[in-house]
Amino acid sequence: MRLVETADGSFTLLSDRYNESYHSVKEGALRETLEKHVRPAFTYATIGESVRILDICFGLGYNSLCAIAVFGGKIEIIAPEMDRELIASLPNLPYPKMFDRLRPVIQKLSDDLYYEDERVSVKIALGDAAKLTQTMPGEFDVIFQDPFSYNKNPELWSARFFTDLYRLLKPTGVLTTYSASHKARTAMANVGFLLHTHPFTPNGGLRKGTIASKRALELPSV
Repeated sequence: MRLVETADGSFTLLSDRYNESYHSVKEGALRETLEKHVRPAFTYATIGESVRILDICFGLGYNSLCAIAVFGGKIEIIAPEMDRELIASLPNLPYPKMFDRLRPVIQKLSDDLYYEDERVSVKIALGDAAKLTQTMPGEFDVIFQDPFSYNKNPELWSARFFTDLYRLLKPTGVLTTYSASHKARTAMANVGFLLHTHPFTPNGGLRKGTIASKRALELPSV
């Protein structure tokens, strides 16, 4: 693993196994998290005083930590992740300042793969997301679809995998992803997802991603 500074000043890692960074270096790790996952999720999913999130894959934890930082209600997160060594290393990473108050969460997850208090519950499910989701119970308000790219990690962009994610998403929920690849979108559409593009501001410098749902949203369709 190699530490890499991204365009917005936040840091990510370059995976030795996949030869790909965990976040967009050009767009910024924190910016990508906020604009392609957390903000659209909380804007377009129907969420009350509590939210249940499936975070695929946990990685450096940006999506989960950012969701905890910005959501004021009760939050439950289940996050598949294969790399136990990576999780153990998280307390040593230079996270953005907005995560400073979440350092106890990061440390507890690093030690025990689990954190819980009166408001927050996070469980890292160690293993292959493609297998774990096949038997995962319940439904989720939000799914962060954030594995490595289609070319590097195709099993997590397959119609088989999206069939499980479709089952796990609530009718009023949304799935967010940074990817706009034709193959990934085709797989999502083939299992019943309605696809939309992210509502970025003009000249925002962000590449298109995808927001998927079971119902029509007031967003441009793909």
